[in-house]
Amino acid sequence: MNITADSFAQDSTSSLAFRENRPRRPTIFYYQPDLSYQIWQQFKLIREANSGDPLAMHELGIRYLIGEGFTADTVKAAEWIGKAANKRLTAAEYNYGLLLNNGWGVDWNPFLAYDYFHDAATAGMPQAEYIFGILNLQGLTLMLLYLIGFGMAIFSAYVLHKVLKLNCKTFFVVEMPNYKLPMFKNVAINVIEKTKAFVFGAGKIILSISIILWFLASNGPSKNFRDAEAIITSKTENSNLSKPELENKVASYKLENSYIGMMGKTIEPAISPLGYDWKIGIAIISSFAAREVFVGTLATIYSVGGSDNEATIKNKMAAEVHPETGAKIFNFASGISLLLFYAFAMQCASTLAVTKKETNSWKWPLGQLIFMSGFAYIVALIAYQILK
Repeated sequence: MNITADSFAQDSTSSLAFRENRPRRPTIFYYQPDLSYQIWQQFKLIREANSGDPLAMHELGIRYLIGEGFTADTVKAAEWIGKAANKRLTAAEYNYGLLLNNGWGVDWNPFLAYDYFHDAATAGMPQAEYIFGILNLQGLTLMLLYLIGFGMAIFSAYVLHKVLKLNCKTFFVVEMPNYKLPMFKNVAINVIEKTKAFVFGAGKIILSISIILWFLASNGPSKNFRDAEAIITSKTENSNLSKPELENKVASYKLENSYIGMMGKTIEPAISPLGYDWKIGIAIISSFAAREVFVGTLATIYSVGGSDNEATIKNKMAAEVHPETGAKIFNFASGISLLLFYAFAMQCASTLAVTKKETNSWKWPLGQLIFMSGFAYIVALIAYQILK
């Protein structure tokens, strides 16, 4: 009987891990319920898989996994599904990620599984997008930073309790009131007030610093800044550049010779062991007013002389390389180093002001600033040197 069906057998309901994840392709074949035809079909599938067909590789791996036409063998299943995944077959990338994440037929490797889930999710597979959302490294990193900060707060409190010699002890006692369901009106008013306080409080600082940084980045004291276009165009290696590329070269050269560029170059030797360049250094210094300023500072620096489009700024930052080594500035090692630095550093002028007011002395705020900044520098240095 001549029938049209999907690629071989597409019923995967007996599989616990791979249900509804097998790609389909229309194929015409003759159904013959005899042993010889089944052997021929298996031979044909193996031949197509050996010839490099990713669909056949994936199908063969699935059949080895669920024991359909072949003796169940998770090792061979993982081998064939892995080959199909390396040929960028979306379903195979997802399935191979499951195998790696569970250690079925391969060594357990959740980090490699994450890469395959990421590739499948990027291709638009809903199941992979769901799992990738659960295993998102950004969320895990944020949670880890929170736990590190919480742990260090407890540790610091313990150390101060042991070190400080107090004449008297005080105990914090509070009576917990009966729980009552909050009113929506009160919650809404509280959210609005807190948001307004942040926008008008931190917003004024961010706006003021952004204006100052824009001025410092848009002006320079030397002749190199004023004659940047003539200097760049006179170089023979720039003669074949397109107009946009030439404009980017001129903007970059002017930025390096601006006031902010000269300041950044001065502090760069101190921060280069952490994986930072002078642009990141300027952002760190400006964020001592408030750490929220860091993002605005980088956005201002990278938008000077070019587009202020968010995607364009991200692309500029992603393409930023070290002028001597050629390595990317914003990589995994420098990113972790930067996150750890901000996890421990005293990057908030208002906190120092409150400490000064509460203690009526500059001893504790200066101690906070020096110790926490130094500790953050050491941790960031160790992290970068290990991960680079």
